[in-house]
Amino acid sequence: MSAQIPSLRSYLTDALSTLPGSSQLDLYTLITPTRKHTSLFPYTSLPTSSRAKILQQEILILVSQSPIDPNRAVFVSGIEAVLYTIPSNAASILYISKVDSTGQTVEGCGSPTGPLVKAFIDYFIRPETRPTRNVRVQLFARAQSQYIFPDSSLHSGKRVLTDVKLCWWWKDVLTTVVRRQGLDRVDDPKAEVTERKCYYLFPGLSQVEADRMLSYAGGVDKVAPPTGNRPIWTYGHPYSTTHTPLYSALNSPPELATDSNDTDIFDLIPTFSDDPKARFLVELAATSKRPEASYTGGNGDGPPLKKRQRSERLPSPSPPQTISQADPGIDEAAVSSSPESTKQMRSAVTAEEFWERMGFRQECTLNAVTGFFIVDLFDPSPLSHHPSATTTSEHLPDKAPLSHSTTTTIPVPMLARISSSLQNLDFGSTERAIEATKVLTESIKGLCGGLSGEGENEGGSFYKEHVVASIVLHNPPRLAKFHKQESGTNGGTGGQVNTAVSAPVNMLQVRKKKRPAAS
Repeated sequence: MSAQIPSLRSYLTDALSTLPGSSQLDLYTLITPTRKHTSLFPYTSLPTSSRAKILQQEILILVSQSPIDPNRAVFVSGIEAVLYTIPSNAASILYISKVDSTGQTVEGCGSPTGPLVKAFIDYFIRPETRPTRNVRVQLFARAQSQYIFPDSSLHSGKRVLTDVKLCWWWKDVLTTVVRRQGLDRVDDPKAEVTERKCYYLFPGLSQVEADRMLSYAGGVDKVAPPTGNRPIWTYGHPYSTTHTPLYSALNSPPELATDSNDTDIFDLIPTFSDDPKARFLVELAATSKRPEASYTGGNGDGPPLKKRQRSERLPSPSPPQTISQADPGIDEAAVSSSPESTKQMRSAVTAEEFWERMGFRQECTLNAVTGFFIVDLFDPSPLSHHPSATTTSEHLPDKAPLSHSTTTTIPVPMLARISSSLQNLDFGSTERAIEATKVLTESIKGLCGGLSGEGENEGGSFYKEHVVASIVLHNPPRLAKFHKQESGTNGGTGGQVNTAVSAPVNMLQVRKKKRPAAS
């Protein structure tokens, strides 16, 4: 009998139970059901009949902490992410859009942000819990004072990371997670063989400049050449190869050449919300030889949309986005799939030129360093020889990859309402943060209280069984040498600020040579 696959909620709960100190953590796991998504590759050259079905799930993770007193609970960490699944190609993309913290952790306890993010990513790349055989983790690191918790930057306990420190933190987090996955494979000889490829790119900077800044931010040992099971990082991107989630690794179309100069970037580079490369793709699509392709800018201030005649070949629009996951100004109704327009749509810009020009984009060069991070994990064995090949192709299209059941998820409008309520709260001080936490937790409980799910105990509820998980910690306190606090940004954050009390310094006085006595 095969072991039961842990849910994301239980996996994160186990990871947070090892935090130091004595406190109570409440973990809120909110996931929407899978639904069809058509804007991940909106300008692909493939005709509609040949396009793979793409499914989407939104994820919101919140963690509150209190000194064993529920009336003093404060949200301290949060993650927003989107999981895109392509069942026919056994591929999925995890896009981490936001990570934030309030800096209001209980004294003597560690911040849960770092362990939470590591466990979250680890869940999606481990062979036994990953949604598909091939997984790609993507994020865009851009330093900001706050993203999930409004006014949290006003609190004195929050340490906002600089742009370079943020990029170093993300590279270190991903290195730790990927290395851990590799060590598990070494310990288990029967584990699946998984290829690992890690990429990082700072637009406008060379590798020498990027590595030098990272060494100053976190220490030379963090960017040293890989040893043992440390992953090998490539300064660049994976979009110059035919390995893309849009195509099966074994059934790539003949028009997708192995030469990166002949590869269409619209088939390789996905578009996410609040993503500078997605906005650049929209501009490239608008300037192609397609006068009927209308678009709007990322801020909604582009030219007015042109009315088009209805066509059966047009892709159906995807459902409304949640958690600020609106598509970056893409007018799906303007994307034609006729062979003539597809040929015109093929971009004259290669992948290398695309990223070179990204270095001149204002979003990537406005007095701050930004970073793109991609981690690829894929099984090189043929799909037909994989033990879960049948399950992957038949099970995933109709089931939620995260929960393995649509009855453990919450409706999309409900998650949108929770996210909207969160943006109207105030975390600028401890008292206001406590009140904001009470308001949001009561809102989540009230909205989820009427839902029902599988596996509920007698007298239980969907809210207690699938949404919230309480963790009471009685662990040794955290050492006072370093004080860790994470701050918020698009794509994640984290850091370590040294607050150790300096040792007393003995000031040596200058020894004066005695002058000989006068005779």
